Amino acid sequence: MKYRLYYIKCCLFHSVLSLSFGFAIYLFFRDNTYIHRIIGQYLSIPFLGDFDFFGIHFFRYYLVDGLWAYSLTFALSAFINQRTAAVISSLFGIWYEFLQMLHIVNGTFDFIDCIMYLSSSLLAVM
Repeated sequence: MKYRLYYIKCCLFHSVLSLSFGFAIYLFFRDNTYIHRIIGQYLSIPFLGDFDFFGIHFFRYYLVDGLWAYSLTFALSAFINQRTAAVISSLFGIWYEFLQMLHIVNGTFDFIDCIMYLSSSLLAVM
């Protein structure tokens, strides 16, 4: 019982930490997002995404999807089997991309996002 509670705390810590990193990327490195607009109207947030270096595109656009899938996998792992959590997380992300491709939800379909969902969920299970 004591180990199970410790495991749940660790899973939720990983989930919140990865969501926090993703939130920070949206806030400081991407403009014109809901997060930046809502928080930016109350605080003066410096936009750090203007500089250009190798990997900034990956950092800004794909890492946040990976962090989201990683977070969801850990959050689900606190309550269900890890492998099942990884499958649910991956399928949910891929389904969301598919809905973007059909223009049912806002966004742009990107195959690399699907790869990020799969690899991040797998990384969370390892």
